Amino acid sequence: MVNKDRGEVEIDLDGRRLTMRPTFQAMCEIEDETGMAILELARVFQDGRFGGRHMTAVICAGLRAAYDDPLDYETVGGFVVKGGFHQYAGPVGEFLSILLSGEPQPKGDQKKREQKKKSRARRIPNNLPAPLYENRIRRAQARAGRFLVDDDGRVPRGARRA
Repeated sequence: MVNKDRGEVEIDLDGRRLTMRPTFQAMCEIEDETGMAILELARVFQDGRFGGRHMTAVICAGLRAAYDDPLDYETVGGFVVKGGFHQYAGPVGEFLSILLSGEPQPKGDQKKREQKKKSRARRIPNNLPAPLYENRIRRAQARAGRFLVDDDGRVPRGARRA
């Protein structure tokens, strides 16, 4: 079972759904096997100069991080040839992306929610002192039927909670 919060990526090898886990050890194995730094390998992938040896090294390292008894290099290479290079490009690209960024990339609705959170974040204008800005926010919330606790930490009488 894939744990997306840990950045794990699911890959389908000949009908078997397996998990690739991004770890420091996996990154080191990929660098050792390919003879390239992980950033350089990502550039090669992005430029389309990614070969079967690279793809197999990434898949094997991800599987070794997730399983005690992973598939060997030759078996994974056979699956890459049998299944077609294009079938594994997506999971391998996602795996490399997670190794580089350190966290899984949000998709779809989750990405939209994160963008909304960022757009809702209030920033204090440079030209207003913080207390004046807070008072302006309180007045706007009072007009909208919402409120903040006053400066003494009390809720005004007759106020409604948002």
